[in-house]
Formats: sequence, structure tokens, C-alpha cells
Amino acid sequence: VVLESPGMKRWTELALGVVAWGWIIWSLYLVGRIGGAVLLDPSTTSRLMSVRSGEHVDSAFGLTYTGIGGAALVITELLVVAAALALSLSRRIRLRRTGLIVLSGWALLWLGNALWMERLTGGRHPTQTSLLAIVVVALLAWAALRWTRGPSALQETPSAPSARSSL
Repeated sequence: VVLESPGMKRWTELALGVVAWGWIIWSLYLVGRIGGAVLLDPSTTSRLMSVRSGEHVDSAFGLTYTGIGGAALVITELLVVAAALALSLSRRIRLRRTGLIVLSGWALLWLGNALWMERLTGGRHPTQTSLLAIVVVALLAWAALRWTRGPSALQETPSAPSARSSL
């Protein structure tokens, strides 16, 4: 209703895009800075989110790095998310949608881990988790706006065979 005007839709997409891109770049910085310690010394363990209870440590899935596997995970995450960020700006709908799916998955991985950590701590950090949830909703809304923008899949590949081919 409000987003029906092209100008308002563009401004909304821009605002959501600034939030989404800012958070994605910040998350890549954190992975590179904290996870990158494993690249220098594979014997270390780097955790972006964790909860310690006595001697037991619960670490975030996909955001904990240790050993050679952890170093490979850091490099893979940095490359895949950076590529997805570039693809999200593509004019080709299939490439753009692939990037948006990866970025949405990345954001949901962080939010899922934050909610799990929140559960383990008994709700000690509701403000941080709520802010991350707001950022993830903004990213998903931005992805939804970018999803439908541009030519349709059939317009992109005019030589594609019809779904109703005659035999």
C-alpha cells in the first residue's frame, strides 16, 4: 500500500539495503578478525558466540573455528558471503536470487545461534539478540524487495523451451 509509489519503494529498499550491507560487512569483519586467529595458529579455538558453564563451553554452530578445518571454514565463509554480496547486486535474476538466498542463510545462521545462546544463558542478553533479530528482519525484507526486482526468469532466457512443449 505505502510501497506502491516507486519513489517510496526505492527509498525503503535503500534504507533496508544500508542496514543489510552494513551488518553483512560487519559480520565478515568479525569472522576475519576473530576467526582469522586460527589462520595464524591452528592450535587455537576462536568463537564468535559461546557460553561457558564451569568447564563446559557451548559454542555457536558454524561460527567456531579450530584447527585446519576451522581455518578452511573461515576462508570459505569469507569467500562465499563476499561472493553472495556481489551477486545480490546482479541484474541477472538467477544470480541475484542465489546471492540473496546465501545472505539470508548467513543472517539466519547468526540469529539461530544468538537465540540458542540466549536460551542457554537464561535470557541475559535480550537487547543484543533483539537488535540482531531486527537487522535480520531488515535483511530479509531487503532480499524480498530485491527478489522481485528486474526481468522475470522467462524474459532473462528467451530461448528457454516452454513448459508446454508439444510432442
